[in-house]
Amino acid sequence: GNFATKLLLKRDVGITRLRGQAYPWWRRHLVPTFHPAAALRGGDRVLEEMRKDFALVSRLLSAPPPAPEVSAPGAADHEQLGLFG
Repeated sequence: GNFATKLLLKRDVGITRLRGQAYPWWRRHLVPTFHPAAALRGGDRVLEEMRKDFALVSRLLSAPPPAPEVSAPGAADHEQLGLFG
C-alpha cells in the first residue's frame, strides 16, 4: 500500500506513480502494489493493476537470482583471521 511503499522506498511519491515497477531493496526487488482493501473500493481498474503487479512479481521470482557480490580480501580480513590462529 501507499504507507508501506513510502516508508520502505523513502520517497514522497504515492503508490499510484510507483507501482508497476521493481525497485532494488536490500539486494532484493520491491514491487509496490495497492493495499487489498483498495481493490474492494477501486473496482475493476485497481484489481487489474494489482494483477499486473503480481505478474511482475511472478516473473521476478522465476528469474535466476543475481550472483552474490564477492569482494577480494582486504587488510582488515587478514587482521581478523589472525584472531583464530
